[in-house]
Amino acid sequence: MKTLLFSGILFLGSIFLFHTSDEVNANNDFESTTSTVSEYITKKEFIQLSPDKQKAAWVSRLGQAQKLKYTAKQKEIISQLVRLIEGQPKGEFTFTSDIQQQLLDLNAITPEVDFLSLVNDLSSPLVITGKGKSCDFCVDNLEGIDLRNNSSPVDVISNAPDCNCEFCWGTLHPNYGDCAQIYTAESCNSSSESYGVVPCCNRTRMGCGFLWLFSCNAIVDLSGC
Repeated sequence: MKTLLFSGILFLGSIFLFHTSDEVNANNDFESTTSTVSEYITKKEFIQLSPDKQKAAWVSRLGQAQKLKYTAKQKEIISQLVRLIEGQPKGEFTFTSDIQQQLLDLNAITPEVDFLSLVNDLSSPLVITGKGKSCDFCVDNLEGIDLRNNSSPVDVISNAPDCNCEFCWGTLHPNYGDCAQIYTAESCNSSSESYGVVPCCNRTRMGCGFLWLFSCNAIVDLSGC
């Protein structure tokens, strides 16, 4: 599987700055909307869930969208995504070519912030602006997924925290500026048993990418901000 190049985490309704495509048509009076669900799932919690509960988490997330200000076409695609997820065999949750196509179709008509909030985050409220550009880098990453090799390696480095993102820079709030640092699993000094000699993180089996089904291979350090 080609590594997905973007984060599965959103920082406090972050403004996505990079790799945008053509402007998505939106109603001028389309107000920014957020969901009001009080319970969310962290990446660590998601990884520990059974496949069936992982599917249920995404079905719930996508179900929220049907009650919010998405367009009729967006809701049609979202409903199809729900059917594809629910239709997978018991005990299995995998990224399929049908899911891939539905996400490409949804991305084409959805602003980047809205799209990533819906299909790349379970830990915070849904964000719906109805305005902005679609996600150009999402197209590249979706089309680049190797569906024949959908397994992710897991690197365990002593005392290092778990990775929590992939395309980290794309999800940083502009206020962080140059103070944020990004470390990857590859930056670890494997001969050292202490975290801090070469900052790095443990690669996770899943928790990043679309529907959090892909490996996290980097971490954002905001301690200097």
